[in-house]
Amino acid sequence: FSVNLLSDCRLCMTATSPRASGDVVMDQETFWDKKAGEVTFTTPFHLEQFMQHVPTNSKVLDYGCGYGRTLEELKQQGFLALSGVDSAPRMIDTARARLPDVDLQVKRRKLAPYEKETFDAIILLNVLSCTIPNHEQLRMIEDCKRLLKPKGILYVNDFLINEDDDYSLAKYNDYKDAYGGAEYDYDYGVFEMEEGVLCRHHDLGWIRELLSDFKKEDVEEMTLQAADGSLTKAFYMICSKQ
Repeated sequence: FSVNLLSDCRLCMTATSPRASGDVVMDQETFWDKKAGEVTFTTPFHLEQFMQHVPTNSKVLDYGCGYGRTLEELKQQGFLALSGVDSAPRMIDTARARLPDVDLQVKRRKLAPYEKETFDAIILLNVLSCTIPNHEQLRMIEDCKRLLKPKGILYVNDFLINEDDDYSLAKYNDYKDAYGGAEYDYDYGVFEMEEGVLCRHHDLGWIRELLSDFKKEDVEEMTLQAADGSLTKAFYMICSKQ
């Protein structure tokens, strides 16, 4: 697979002064709002594997849906009870123009605007890489647990630390000096990309810890090719709520 440079968070810049986690969250919302209608996400959604666990009559939420690419794929496969939420209002506007019959909401608070145990399945596709602080990732996973019905499915797809790539290691190490302090609640693998917005690649051990309350149904590591020919590691994990 080939992935877009921006969507896989590889456009890094020179390290700048560290910013507190609240500012980082605001940076993400502002950045992706500006990119609505410009950026194309190309990281593959593993639809076949997802459908092995989630029938088409399921209620599905795309948490961090962007402009609705994955929801459109699901709709084409016969899924009808679809919802999407994103913190970037212009992304939601773009999604509504593409998918006028899909429930699409702006996430204006820490929790998604849905009731407890609403969904049979939730998708987090490249959302953790844009959610930098540990406590924000933990909050998001807790929200997914809240929203999922018993035995509901959580699909997580994101990027891993490229420990075999000298360019990536240099980038991680440069930003470790800027963002490595415990007071920032970030972790190794954080770096800046376009316009100084932060991105995060993950250690699989942290992902397993993050999802420790879920039963692992399926997991696969893979290597994706970026548009410039470089390789980046990624994974998908399918879990069920216990």
